[in-house]
This record gives sequence, C-alpha cells and structure tokens, in this order.
Amino acid sequence: MIKSIENLKNKSTFTDKGITYSLYDLTLPTYINSNISLTNMYTCNDYDNSRFDTISNNIFNDPDLLDLLMFINDYDNPLNIMSSDIILYCEPSLVNLFKNTTEVNHDLKDSLIQYDKSTIIDSNRVNYINNDYSLPPTINSVPTSGVNVSGNNIIIG
Repeated sequence: MIKSIENLKNKSTFTDKGITYSLYDLTLPTYINSNISLTNMYTCNDYDNSRFDTISNNIFNDPDLLDLLMFINDYDNPLNIMSSDIILYCEPSLVNLFKNTTEVNHDLKDSLIQYDKSTIIDSNRVNYINNDYSLPPTINSVPTSGVNVSGNNIIIG
C-alpha cells in the first residue's frame, strides 16, 4: 500500500505572493496512550529480526501498523527488535482507540507562525551606526603596524 502525505489529517494553507502553500503538522503524535489492557503476545522469530513490518503483517495482516507496535512496546528504532523478543499488541478491532484524534487550532498556530521573512531593522543598531562607530580599545582609529623594526630593535604594539 502506498501512503501519501496528502492524506495527513492536520493540514493548513497560507498564501504568499499569489501562491497557496500547504503546511502539514508532523509534530503531533500518530498514536496516544490508551487504557486498553494488552494481553496478546507475539514472540519474534529469526525472520523478524529488525523487521517490525513483518511482525505487523503477521499480527494485523497490515505491515503499515508497525508504528503502533513500536509505540505500544516503546521501541524508537525498528532495527532493535530481535529474535525471541515479546511484542504486546491489541486486538485489530481496537487499533483506532490508539489513534490521536486531537484537533489542532490552526488559527492560533497560524497567528504564531511568521511567514514573512522580510528583514527586520534593529533601531538600536541604526542609531549606533548613525552616531558614528565607537571602536573597541584594541583598534586604533588610524591603522598602524603591529610590529616595527627600528635598527636592531623590534617594537611590538
């Protein structure tokens, strides 16, 4: 099954210079904790090493639910699954209870996001420049050589 980013639920749009852009909220979790007792167990075999997709396919007949299995069993890397590991899982009919159905307030989010990337002028810096630069004490207003040779003497500074 091919997945498409167009199917993501939390999507908002904005228009800039006549072009409409879509924003996808990839920060929201796909699954959330549920108060379901997980009593079903699957013991991984050699074929399942580093393959959550095959485990998901064996349990749910759907390899795309590997994220749910990783979430339930607190795996952050699918390659960490090894032979003889025990995987807890829910009944296939309960999968939807783990899905995050939180609605996003796009109005609030859009008001906080600044799409305009135009240059902001710092008034303090403008005043500093307009009132002449104040040079740090290590810089001379008239440049001089740091090292001078006078006869047999070398003068630094």
